[in-house]
Amino acid sequence: MTSEAAAKLNSAFLIEDGNESVRRVKEIINDTLVVADPTARIVNTEYFNHSYIPDLVLEWPSRGSNEIRKVYLRPTQNPAKIELDVKEHASEHPMFVFLSNLIHIDEASVEHIRFNGLSETAHESETLVTEVGAFEQMTRQSSAPGSTLLPSSILRGGRGLLEEETADDTAAIVSRGFTGAMEADRVPTALALETISEVLDRGVATEMTSILETMWIASGGDPLQFPGENRNIGFDISPDRLTALLRTVPQELDSFWSRVGRSVSLETFRTLHLVGQQTALQSILSTAINQLAARTCRVEGTIHADQDIDPLIWQVEDGNLSLRGLGRQAWVGQRVSDLPNRTRSADVLPSPQQLLRRSKSSSIPVTSVELVGGGRTVTYGSADNADISEDESVGSFDDLLGPDSVVNRATALAGSGQPLTIDFSGSISFGAPTARFALTSLVWVTWSMTQDQSTQQRDTLSNFLGPFESSKNYDAESEPS
Repeated sequence: MTSEAAAKLNSAFLIEDGNESVRRVKEIINDTLVVADPTARIVNTEYFNHSYIPDLVLEWPSRGSNEIRKVYLRPTQNPAKIELDVKEHASEHPMFVFLSNLIHIDEASVEHIRFNGLSETAHESETLVTEVGAFEQMTRQSSAPGSTLLPSSILRGGRGLLEEETADDTAAIVSRGFTGAMEADRVPTALALETISEVLDRGVATEMTSILETMWIASGGDPLQFPGENRNIGFDISPDRLTALLRTVPQELDSFWSRVGRSVSLETFRTLHLVGQQTALQSILSTAINQLAARTCRVEGTIHADQDIDPLIWQVEDGNLSLRGLGRQAWVGQRVSDLPNRTRSADVLPSPQQLLRRSKSSSIPVTSVELVGGGRTVTYGSADNADISEDESVGSFDDLLGPDSVVNRATALAGSGQPLTIDFSGSISFGAPTARFALTSLVWVTWSMTQDQSTQQRDTLSNFLGPFESSKNYDAESEPS
């Protein structure tokens, strides 16, 4: 062992006080494992080199209470002794960390046969036998986006014999594989997949394969050409896979995240919580916004309403995709019940004149209105879905309902001319149960019709949303309204 941790271990063994020596050894192991996986929690026991009780227990609280791995520290240099331990604890699939170099003799020797036996036994029993320096090597080699998963994956599901010198090669192959996946290059990707399946148990290997597959497709690679076994991602990235990408790929890689945007749906964000700037999310939505569709949208005032500088940014709050800025926030979804209702600043119901001004200034056709005033309700609309914003009759309803009359609901045309109901009392819009609207059009209509805007605000929103693909049709989704 030549690593920095190995040198520290040698110094720890020289400490005369036995208890202090053991404490220091465990501390060095702990520090190295935490670097390998900061999400792991390490629990120390009171024992050292015990036959049946582990020295350490690794826990992953974020993955559930049952996600643990026992760690046994072994100072022996004899691979045969460690092999016996591996067989004894095979059902636990633990990790053994040897603290001294294992004996390597020429290939014809009995010791060499025993060395190979340890490797095979550990692999078959899904037990990891390693040295602390192996994790240092893997951490140094994890340079490509995504390859930083290897050290933590080895901790959770590593198997076989992994020494410091082989760990360096293993990490290099996996790192090149992740780079290859981002470039849809089959050769390095396939080699990484082969290595992953060799050094990881099936469950953890499948996780890493899924991430490589996601990166392959997000980079524009043909799913059918992916050299792995999964091939089950289709073209929609799941919440778990997007979460894994966000943890491993730098947010500054705009071109990569823009390509990810081709493979997301609203369901992709269902369990996520991404607030703040979230550079990767902005890049994803810059592409995805032109292909996402939803049925309903709610727009409310925010706590930023009085700020001079409140730029438009995309957010995901508790699984709900939203656009925030200019003192407002718009949530989109497939069901009205999905959207939050915070009522921070309920908008005043517009007068008929206000509604007409909003319609004209934003070029949004209105086909019907429901007006309330003087204790009466009147619904007025066009029989053939024609725009009534130029109809003088709407502006003259004051004579019938009184000067305090307001618009309770209206129907506007969004996207490719689909009717969108706007409920001003809830600052929410929705279509028919089977209707789906282009996200850009849905947000634009709901935002523009539920509050007066200055010319600058209207232009800012329009420029942010970009050109509307109003001619695109969306198939209705099967989920209920």
